[in-house]
Amino acid sequence: MQLLHNAASYDEATAHFDALLHHNYQVHCSRETLLREPDESAAGPYQVTVLFNCG
Repeated sequence: MQLLHNAASYDEATAHFDALLHHNYQVHCSRETLLREPDESAAGPYQVTVLFNCG
């Protein structure tokens, strides 16, 4: 299972990163949060991905 959050900028994405990782989702699964590094050739939007490993 995964959750996606779209942000207009890298700064906005990093501001939400910690909250998305530590939010109480009411599932008993391990979590991994992914956010690509900023790239000068690629402007936003940025996507934060939270992966849930429930297996």
